[in-house]
Amino acid sequence: SINNLDDIIKEILAYSRNSRTGLQHEEFDLKTIVREIKEGLEIKDNPSFSFLEEYNADTLLYSDKGRLHTILRNIITNAVKYRKKEQHDSFVKIVFGKTGNRFTITVTDNGQGIARESLDKVFDMFYRGTATAPGTGLGLYICKEMLEKMGAEYHLDSIEGQGTSFSFSLGQAPNITAA
Repeated sequence: SINNLDDIIKEILAYSRNSRTGLQHEEFDLKTIVREIKEGLEIKDNPSFSFLEEYNADTLLYSDKGRLHTILRNIITNAVKYRKKEQHDSFVKIVFGKTGNRFTITVTDNGQGIARESLDKVFDMFYRGTATAPGTGLGLYICKEMLEKMGAEYHLDSIEGQGTSFSFSLGQAPNITAA
C-alpha cells in the first residue's frame, strides 16, 4: 500500500511539474536513462524475461532529460507490468534511431496487449484498461501531456493477447551543440 501511494504521489507531482515548468534542455546520453530505468525494474534476474536494446544512431541527445526519463519509465514499466507472466519468452525491446535533427524511440513488448475498444481511451486521465496489475490510470495520460508539451509525434499499436508498440518521434532542441 505504501509503494502504491508513493507511485500515485510521484505521478501527481510529475503531472504538476509538467504543467508548471517550461522545457529544460540539456545534453545527455539516452543509454544512461535506459540503464537507470532497467536497474529499477523488479524483474532484473528473471530468466524468462528479456530486456532488449537496439541503437541505430549516436545516443547523445539535447532535449528535456527529465521529461524523457518520465515518459520512458512509464512506457517501459507498463510493458513489464502487463507482460504475460506465464510466458517464458517475455520481452521489452527499445529501438532508437535518428534522422537529421529528429530521433525516434519505439518500445515494443509481447505482453497482454490492449483491447481494441480501449485503444482510444488509454491516454485519458484515470483510465485503466485492465485490472490485472495495480495502477492509477495516470501514467499514459502524463506521457501524452509531456510528449505534447515537447512537440512530439506519438503512436500506439496494440493487439490484445499479442503485445504493444509505443513509438514517439521528437526533434532535438534547435541550439544543439553536439554533432
